[in-house]
Amino acid sequence: MGNMEWVRSSGKGKIFAYNIHNRAFHPGFQNDIPYVYALIELEEGPMFATMIIDVKPDEVRHGAPVQVVYEDIEAGFTLPKFTLVR
Repeated sequence: MGNMEWVRSSGKGKIFAYNIHNRAFHPGFQNDIPYVYALIELEEGPMFATMIIDVKPDEVRHGAPVQVVYEDIEAGFTLPKFTLVR
């Protein structure tokens, strides 16, 4: 773990792999059903696991370009998620 460092990211990437969840694995995701969970390949190279939001599941495709968006969950808690670049 000594070779890790913080690096600024553009927040852009493409969908490397994804799946569509039709059941919530945790009650906190129940209102999001169905939702798309994806592995994003960032332009800078690292992979990032996240949700794809503001999209119908049948619109998602392998290799589709995506952009980070930030969702405020509650005061002091924000999650990075991604949306399709249209």
